[in-house]
Amino acid sequence: MKTLLYLLVSAMFFVCFSCEKDVTGTHMPDLSVEPVYLEPSYFGKCFGGLIVNDTAGIIIRSDKQYQALGDSCRMLWLSSVMCDTATLPEIDFRKYSLIGKYTSGSGCSVTKAYSLHADTINKTYVYSIHRHYEGTCEMIHSDMNWALVPAIPQDYRVVFIVLRE
Repeated sequence: MKTLLYLLVSAMFFVCFSCEKDVTGTHMPDLSVEPVYLEPSYFGKCFGGLIVNDTAGIIIRSDKQYQALGDSCRMLWLSSVMCDTATLPEIDFRKYSLIGKYTSGSGCSVTKAYSLHADTINKTYVYSIHRHYEGTCEMIHSDMNWALVPAIPQDYRVVFIVLRE
């Protein structure tokens, strides 16, 4: 009987006080981290080709993905020896993820506005890009709308919304 009681108390102790490791690799985003909306020139001239005409948008959660994007872009500058050793600006991927969406439109000028909404119930980031093209010029304005956002958990998705006026 003592043995049974001992086993029961031991089992209750382990159930109550054991730490359970998060095996899903998911967590809540740190919403105290403010998004940073980047100018197209942020990456420098050697990475000016970081314009990815990907209709779905770009989501980069790790340094490995970031360096691969930089390497693919750097290859476009093969004629420039100075870019062979260029490095991308540092990003702390423990704190941030990098997202971007290509936009294009025509007009004499363009104004931009951005916002980010984190929907923790539906595990979704909504990145809204508002582009206002003004004038009747036939000049094309195209670039990536990059943002550093609070690190995106693996089980979250990103929805890109582009409003063109």
